[in-house]
Amino acid sequence: MIYQEIAKKETIDSIHEWMVFVLTKITSYISKEKNKNNTSNIDIVLNFINKHYKDDISVDQIAELVNLNPSYLSRIFKQNVGITIVEYLTRRRLTESKILLTNSNYTIREIAAQIGYNNVNSYIRFFKKYEGITPGEYRKIDNTNMEC
Repeated sequence: MIYQEIAKKETIDSIHEWMVFVLTKITSYISKEKNKNNTSNIDIVLNFINKHYKDDISVDQIAELVNLNPSYLSRIFKQNVGITIVEYLTRRRLTESKILLTNSNYTIREIAAQIGYNNVNSYIRFFKKYEGITPGEYRKIDNTNMEC
């Protein structure tokens, strides 16, 4: 079939134009397939993090899950989600911790352990970095707002 198409062309320029057209189509197809795979991999990663955020997970483990190089996975994750894998994991944990701070009587240490932090000080540091206040201050403010 390719030979028949080339044989129909009368000049080198027309063969060149046809070849560019074919290569453009191939490149477009490969790009679409790659994007589909990347989107699928990102969905797998997001689901995994949302199910296992309480566990001690790493970018290397997540990359292994989708059979990708950790650096490549990190790059496509940030391109698709807008933040790094570690930042997404941290935000997921902090979201859950705010729910626990508001709706439970667990200590800060217990909450830290429940959301995947082995070190309560790390939890407090990340909470303050992202929320601007400590978990204890958040709990007090939230309880004050609920009493109004």
